[in-house]
Amino acid sequence: MNTYRGAVAFLEASERFARIVKHIEVIRLVVDGEHCVALLNIDTTFGTIPFAEHIRVVDGQIVSVRGYYDPRPMLVGQT
Repeated sequence: MNTYRGAVAFLEASERFARIVKHIEVIRLVVDGEHCVALLNIDTTFGTIPFAEHIRVVDGQIVSVRGYYDPRPMLVGQT
């Protein structure tokens, strides 16, 4: 799991990820208080990857983002 401290580090990681993304389909978005969970299908250069993301917002600020996915499509061909 990667940890990014601060908005700049998170944006830099997001920019790298965006290079492989073709399209994001939101399957479900659930909000409960300060917690949000998004279920997504992310179409990438490796194929479609089912993805779940938990975002926590406190006082209008994102304080954590955790993504959950199966990395196998991205690992095919790597040794």
